[in-house]
Order: sequence, then C-alpha cells, then structure tokens
Amino acid sequence: MKLGIAHVPRAGVRETVATIVELERLGFDRAWLPDQPFFLDPYPLLGAAALATTRIGLGLGVTNPSTAHPVLIARAAATVADAAPGRFVLGIGSGNRREFLSPLGLPMDRAPERCAAAARVVRQLLNGETVDHRSDFFVIDGVRLSFVPTPVPVYLAGMGPKMLEAAGEVADGVIIHYASEQLVRVALASYERGAARSGRRSTGVVAWARAIVTHDAAGALDQMRPGVAHTLGSAAPDVFEAIGVPGAVRAALQAAYRSGGPAAAARHVSDAMIEHFAWIGTEDQIVERVRALRALGVTEAALIIPHASSEELLETGRKIARGAGLSAGDQRTMVKGTT
Repeated sequence: MKLGIAHVPRAGVRETVATIVELERLGFDRAWLPDQPFFLDPYPLLGAAALATTRIGLGLGVTNPSTAHPVLIARAAATVADAAPGRFVLGIGSGNRREFLSPLGLPMDRAPERCAAAARVVRQLLNGETVDHRSDFFVIDGVRLSFVPTPVPVYLAGMGPKMLEAAGEVADGVIIHYASEQLVRVALASYERGAARSGRRSTGVVAWARAIVTHDAAGALDQMRPGVAHTLGSAAPDVFEAIGVPGAVRAALQAAYRSGGPAAAARHVSDAMIEHFAWIGTEDQIVERVRALRALGVTEAALIIPHASSEELLETGRKIARGAGLSAGDQRTMVKGTT
C-alpha cells in the first residue's frame, strides 16, 4: 500500500518543488497538488518537481472539467507525464463548487456525467487517438495531440454513488474522500457496481482525507470542523445517510454553508462526523487507521496535511514517515518489508 501527501501550494515555485524533493527523500510514494481554486498552477509545479526528482510519484488531485476543457487537460497531463514517465496520475473531479465554480459563473450541474465524459476524452487523447465528440458538455472536432503522449492513469474523484459508479465505468482508478472503514466500504460498493457494468479493472484506489498529527485530539477536532463542513457542504444526501446523519442536520449544515461558508457550517459538524473524513491522532494511530484500509482494497492513502508553512508540512511528514517506517529511496510503505 502506497502512502502520499497532498498539500495546497501556497509557497512559491522553488519552495513547493523543494518540499516535494524532501517528501521523496523521506520515502513517500506520491506528492499530490490540487488544481483548485486559485493557488499556483499545479501543472508547471508538477513539471518542475518531475525534473527535480527521480522516484516519487506525482498526482494532480484534482482538476475540474467545468474549469478546463478536457483537450487542454490531456495536453497538460501529457506534458507533465513526459517529464516523469510512469510517475504521474491525473485526477478529475467536481469539487469546490462554492469557492471555485460559482465565482466564475461556471456550470455545476450533472457533475458525474461531465466528469465521465471528460475522462473518456482525456483517455482517448492520451492513447494517441483522434477525437470527435459533441455533447451537452464539450465540442471536439477531429482533435489529436500533435506529439506522442506518455501514458497517464486517469482517476475520478468522488463521494456520492453516481460519481463513484462513473469512476468504475470509465476511469483507471478512483479517489475516495473518506477516512473511515465504514465509508470506504460504502464507496467501494458503488465503485465496483460501475466497474461491473463496464467490465473495467481498476489500477488504483486512493483513500484521501485530512490528517492532523497530535496528542490533543479534542483541539484537533475543533480545528478540523470547518474543513469537514467544506467537504459536506455540497455532498449528496446519500453521504449523510451512510453515516446516520438525520436529514434535518444535513439541511441545516448545507444551508449554513451556502450562506456563510465552512466557518458558519462548522457548528453542525459533530465529532462522530469528523471521524469519517479525517485521520487525527499520533503518527502511530494515524498509520494504524490508514493501514486498516488496505484489507478493503485501498492501494494508496493520501494525507491532506493542514499547514501554515512548508516547514510545518514537512515536520508532520517526518512524523508520519517515522510512524510508517519509511526511509529515503524505499518504495515499501506502511509495513516494513511489504510492498
């Protein structure tokens, strides 16, 4: 089982690349950067990191086909992959509606269909095909990349059953934004239904969640409430039902989120809800929770580390690396002596 770290690139280009270089030295398997909402552009960052590293995998988690045409996504992904053959994974999803899509006046409807259509187009282009496509979402008339693209696995990210089923139908893998065994099981059931319909086989299942290394679990829970409120702010009713949250609580949380954002919605987030969306505890406790997901079929865990500086991120990374038994240049993760 692989172990990665995801972080928002708030620092400059050089500092972000240096951070990824250090994550490689610590033994992490992948560094993930988001393509939302208005931080540094992840594609040149990942390209620069590709040239500065030799082993660590790189992930875009995730880009949104409402903000970028799939042809341009494919071109950018192939460019990064050319600098890091076999090390790059492209994630496609529909997150950050309130902070990203709404301010730009971009469409937010039919997200599973839009993401599935984008994934199909991107995969065709990365396979070197000429694409003709017309739908409610995109127009593509006879487009082919004018270079030989490096293969890139395309993952879909999601929480609700429709998006997870779409991932099973069209993608090479899935990114699941859940931390608990209970919700990962629920998500994988949807993913596997989609895969069964299409006969596809997954190359990867990524469990993706926020993580705080601490001995003060109570304080960390309060710190995590706004982030979980953001995650749940536009989540489907099925997500709340899966963890036994009453409809009235869901309605209150999402109404507060629409009017005041994560800070306003945080008061509706219980400790039990946080348990499903975050890993909190000492480095050993977090590693143990993550390791338990391997038996469910998870192939990679990506820890989203809250941080105010690159050094704070790396200090947390060092603790996790020690707890997981990682070492520089060692691709074996989570349990010493296993791959």
